[in-house]
Amino acid sequence: MTYLYPKEVIVIKQGKCVVKPDRNIWLDIAEGYHEQWQFPNCLGAIDGKHVLMQAPPKSGSRFHNYKGTFSIILLACVDANYKFVLVDIGAEGHNSDGEFSKIPFLVKALKKAH
Repeated sequence: MTYLYPKEVIVIKQGKCVVKPDRNIWLDIAEGYHEQWQFPNCLGAIDGKHVLMQAPPKSGSRFHNYKGTFSIILLACVDANYKFVLVDIGAEGHNSDGEFSKIPFLVKALKKAH
């Protein structure tokens, strides 16, 4: 059995790694949304998903979600062509959607690109 702990396990499919977005990449993403979808100044579409898991030992209610199961949360941002730009995996399942309103991983990436 493999237990997933927040921010410690990242699965990379087919050995591909995503380049960290810089200012030029963000500008390209915004241009893509404007040209393809007529949606100016958009830096990505964001969505999240609870990924079910078996609770790690001694984790208590940290990963227990509102559906009564245990999960970690996958939060992702995609460009105009549905390609992943940023992915955050590992928020504890007990966090609600309202707690992701600041989306810290996106804010951090945008600050670095500025």
